[in-house]
Amino acid sequence: MVLLPGVGGHAGEFGPLIDALDLGPALRVLAVDPPAAAIGLDAQAREVVAGAGPGPHVVLGHSQGGLTALRMAAMYPEAVAAVVVLDSPVLVPRVARTLLGGVLRAVPSAWWPALTRCSMRATFDRADDERFRSEVLRRLAETDRAVMGGLVRDTFTHDGQRALTELRVPGLYVRANIPTPLHRLPAGIATADVRGVGHLAHVHRPHEVAAAVHAFFASLRADGTPSAVDA
Repeated sequence: MVLLPGVGGHAGEFGPLIDALDLGPALRVLAVDPPAAAIGLDAQAREVVAGAGPGPHVVLGHSQGGLTALRMAAMYPEAVAAVVVLDSPVLVPRVARTLLGGVLRAVPSAWWPALTRCSMRATFDRADDERFRSEVLRRLAETDRAVMGGLVRDTFTHDGQRALTELRVPGLYVRANIPTPLHRLPAGIATADVRGVGHLAHVHRPHEVAAAVHAFFASLRADGTPSAVDA
């Protein structure tokens, strides 16, 4: 199982979730840092696959990491057995994506750090621990400007609805703080809700996220697809 943080995140934030999942030796868990020099979701997906090995892997991605997980499934279907998307912006309307794409292409690179910090502050909730919010913002300030710009551009122009519709492996969407209307997700995508926790659900409510993942695994076994969770 591969765990992907969002922009400004790091592998260590998944420690509580790994403990809560308690998967044992049957399923290896690999939490990764965001690739430091990969510009855009496709480049991130390539580097994660190269580092994780051929798989197939269950891939869980938080925030922008969830979009990277979807790109991995599209680009390397043989490497991905199932996808768990945790509080990612997958239903940005087409008009908004088009407008944002134009704006973001016109923004000077010197503005990227400030814009990204504003975006992250809007994503957080008061339920998110101040220490973790500060850590994310600090890491954002240290991220290469071109890498940050590519990820922000791809995150807000990515057609998540289409990516979920075209997903050819089992998928779970876990909602936390981003107000994704679950009823609008494509048929076949499993859903779970972890409310009142903020954006960092895997940090602050790891047992609830783990329960959603285990229920997803159980549903796959019931449907006769054990390879997705037991490989």
